[in-house]
Order: sequence, then structure tokens, then C-alpha cells
Amino acid sequence: MSRLLTIIVTLLILANPLVARVSPGFDKLNDFRPVGEVRLWTFVVKDSTAGRLTSLTLTESEVDGEAGMIVRQALNISFKPAGSDLTYDIKNDQTVALNGGYLGSETEFTVNEQSESIRLRRERDKVVGVVTRDGNDREISYDFKPGMFAADNLLFDLHEMYLALRTFEVGDTLRDTLLVPHLGIQTPLLAYVEDFRYQRLYNEIFDSLFIIRYEQPFAGTVYLSRNKDLAKADIPGQRLKAYLDAVRQADVPTQSPESSVPPQLTNAVRLARVALYTFVGLLIVAVFARSGYRWGITYLALACGALTYLLMIVTQIPLQEFLFEYVLLPQVQAGGSGYLWALLPSLAAGLLQELAKLGLLYALVRLFSPQNDRLAVLGAAIGAGFGILEACYMATFALSPHIISWPILERSFTILFHATAGTLIGFMLRDGWEGRKWMYYFAGMVAFNSMLRYLPVFVQNKVVSVEVMYLMIPAAVIGFVFMMLLALRSPSK
Repeated sequence: MSRLLTIIVTLLILANPLVARVSPGFDKLNDFRPVGEVRLWTFVVKDSTAGRLTSLTLTESEVDGEAGMIVRQALNISFKPAGSDLTYDIKNDQTVALNGGYLGSETEFTVNEQSESIRLRRERDKVVGVVTRDGNDREISYDFKPGMFAADNLLFDLHEMYLALRTFEVGDTLRDTLLVPHLGIQTPLLAYVEDFRYQRLYNEIFDSLFIIRYEQPFAGTVYLSRNKDLAKADIPGQRLKAYLDAVRQADVPTQSPESSVPPQLTNAVRLARVALYTFVGLLIVAVFARSGYRWGITYLALACGALTYLLMIVTQIPLQEFLFEYVLLPQVQAGGSGYLWALLPSLAAGLLQELAKLGLLYALVRLFSPQNDRLAVLGAAIGAGFGILEACYMATFALSPHIISWPILERSFTILFHATAGTLIGFMLRDGWEGRKWMYYFAGMVAFNSMLRYLPVFVQNKVVSVEVMYLMIPAAVIGFVFMMLLALRSPSK
């Protein structure tokens, strides 16, 4: 009991209570995007992957006596999934001043196989350059206000830089004028910082994000993390969504973005989280197993539990996505209760996860015939392995730069829940299928698991804050652990 309380106290001190309603801007661009950093966004059009944007801060530069950075971009996207033949292939080296102002660009455009190149540079209060199309050069020149930011609608890395250099808070209205260099026109920017809340990005991936609604230069929504990463952009009129996949340092900054991206997509922070989750899971197994850590089958159960979560990635997550897109959203848009219909994806996750753990333990019993008094230990190992891999999978999508944060607390206690639920499954199989006790056990596990998936609904609807939710989950899991202890001490054992 004392060891279990030690685990609980240890997990509770992992919280990092970061509350953000104000987003302070970076002083200089290279504070946000150091030289050699690569960022990748994936474009999704009508639920199909349609392209990607690669952004590399190539090197420092100077134009007209003003220091800046060259940002190399490679964009390719096809709108064929939406029924359009429109395709873009853009390669752009844009020089951006450290305060964000436009200094020049060299761009290769290919739109539906029609190509042109544009070379522009700022000269005091003008932009001058040459447009080349079909082998013919045309000189251009237009007035320009020094310090003006420049961005194309699909180059989300530039919009991210614009927001990174500005301080704003929830409730602010952002008004500005942007330059579209290749068109030589200026366009208004109008956006509203609507909220900062715990928001679903996709599947079961949630994060605390600033919700910024754009009216100009495009109509859509941008989701910005605390550390100014543009995690997601949604442009309904084009049925387009963009997701930030990776942020990392390139090994050779002078290479093109395509060749400089290392094959692995994890970084040191994500690896540290994986190590932390693994440590937490092994610690929980050690407490639950007691002398059972000497049994080889315990480690087999742990490994099989982890592998079982892979099945959830191809079953549970697609099912939840389907229920969210084709049941929950249409029902809510038709006037139905979001609280009611949000139960479906949560119940689907709870039911599938507990069935998977039950099925795995039952298979191990049939294959290896362990003694009845070992079933609870094996169930705990299965649950811990399952929880470890689930937490590690979620860590690969985390956007926070901090190793220790609120999600660490949530995921660690979720591992504890899975281990406790696995223990109760072991009790179920030990006691047999006579009577209704096993039904109550299983229904309770499914209900509690579903409740953990359902809590973010209250955060999204501003009933509770994300910090309160992160404290509710540990409190609820602690209660569930004591339920398991009561079952352990019951006379029917």
C-alpha cells in the first residue's frame, strides 16, 4: 500500500501548471526559427492526403542594410480529392527581416503545368525584380512600405512567423496589411483571437491551443500552440486542412528542404517522454506484480499488452474518427446535443480497449495455463504495456516543448488505470463466469475508460478548465485504484 501511495504522489508532482491566455511575441525571427530548422506540414483535402509544405530556415542574410533570414519553402498540393484539377508546385526562397518585414524572394511557380519564375528584392520603399514566363523576361516594380509582412495563403509557415512575432491575447482583433509578392498586391489581414482552450486536433490528439478565426486574406481557422507552433489550419471553402507534422534541426542547413529532413520524425523531447512513460509503466508493474517480476510470463504479458495497442491504432482510432465526422458532427449541426452524441466515440474507445485486454489475457491463459493466483499480475502487466504504448503514441504528436507538463500527468495516471483495469480482468478470469459479478467488473471498466475519453468534451465547452481536467483524471484514477483494492480484499477472493 505504501509503495502504491508513493507512485501516486510521484505522478502528482509531475504537473506543470501552465496557464496561457496571453501569447507573447518573439523579439526576433531567429529566436523563433533558428538557422537550420525544418518544419513539415501535411495537407489534407476532403479527408485525403493531398500534399505537403516543407519550410527550412536556410541561412542568415542582409538586404539593403537590414539583417534577415532566408526561408526555403517547397509546397506541392493537388485539389483533385475535392473534384478540382488545380495543382500547385511552389519552390520559394524568401528573405525575411528579423522583425518579419519582406526583403525579397526567388520563386518558381508551377500551376497546372504552367510555370513562371519571379526574382524580387526590396530597394528602400520599392520592390523591384523580373518575372520570367515562357523564356520571356518582364521587369516589375511597385511601391512598398518597409516592414510590411509578405505571405501567400498556402504558405502557412509564413503566417506562423507573422503570429510568432506578435503579442496578443484572447479577445484581440488582428488587423494588418500583407504583401503578396508574386502578384504585387497588398491584401488586408483580419483575424480574431477567439479562445485558448483544450482542443481536438484529430483522432484522440488534443492540445491547449489559441483558436484564431481568419476572415482575410482567407476564411478559416488557425490553431496555434503556446510556443507559437501552427499546429493546424482549416480552410472550409477549399475543404483543406493542414497539420504540423514535425519540427527539427536539419543536419546540413544548406541542403534543400526535401533532402535535409532526417528519416526519423521524433526529437529529444519526445524520446524523453517515451522514456518517462516507460519508466512509469515499469514502476507500476513492479508494485502490482510484487514477486511476479521474476516470472517470464509477466514480461511476455507486458510486451503483448503493448503490441495490442497497435491494434487500436487501426481499429479504435478510425472508428472514432468515423463516428466523429459522420455521426457526431452532423447530429450537432442539426441541433442535437453535443454532450449526448460525444458519448459515442468515447464508448467505442472504452469498449474496444477493455475487450482487447480481456481477449489477450484469455488467450494467454489458454496458451500457457498459468496458475489462478497469477492472473491478476498478468492482467496488470498487460494493462501497463497497453498504457505505455498508448502514451508513447500520443507523445509523438505532442506540441509542447516541455518534457514535464500537464499531459505527462494525464498519461501517467492513464497507465495506472490500464494496469488497475488489467488486474480486475485477472480477478474476473480467476473467479470464472458464474454469476453476474464479472459483468459488473467489465461494465465498470468500460464506463470508467469511456469517462476518461469523455472529459475533454467539458473542456471544449468551457465547463471546466484544462488544468481542472488534468487534476480530475488523477483523482478519478486514484478512486478506481481503491476500488481495485476493495476487490482484492473481498471475501470472494
